[in-house]
Amino acid sequence: MRKESDIFSILRKRETFFPSCPLRRMRKCVMLNTQYVLKGINGMKPQKAVWLETGHIAAGTGILCALTVVVFALIGRFDWTVLTGALVGFLTATGNFFFMAWDVQKITHGLDPEEADAMKQAKLKMKLSYNRRLILMGVILVAAIKLLDAHWITCLLPLLFPRMTILAMDVLKKIKAKGSEY
Repeated sequence: MRKESDIFSILRKRETFFPSCPLRRMRKCVMLNTQYVLKGINGMKPQKAVWLETGHIAAGTGILCALTVVVFALIGRFDWTVLTGALVGFLTATGNFFFMAWDVQKITHGLDPEEADAMKQAKLKMKLSYNRRLILMGVILVAAIKLLDAHWITCLLPLLFPRMTILAMDVLKKIKAKGSEY
């Protein structure tokens, strides 16, 4: 990985290639933006909680995908397209959850809930993140169905599994809490 000083020296060398460029302000913005990416929020690594919750979602989604494949085998419709669809659906649903959790972490880092403008910016960023992830999921699933000939039901059904996993985790948490009262 390059050090911060290496990247700035490369940008300074690029400035020497275009000394009379009328877009001098733009180059300064590029330098400032690069500095922000290196030091700021965009360089943040996912916290342990993001990895832990994604692991829970991956386990629940994996179990439900396996159940889906078993159901297809029991009704006599199992073939490689079902398995491909379940794998693509699993990866898409789990990846969507991971990137959602990571985006929440990045957006809320250093956020002051008392500041109205900051909260509006955070809501706007979350909407943008949601739209970006939704479009990416659509592209991945359509490509898998069309190009890989994946079964469409086993591609789309796993997108519901993270919600079911969260619901099951909440129910189990309440049952454990109720059992500890006695």
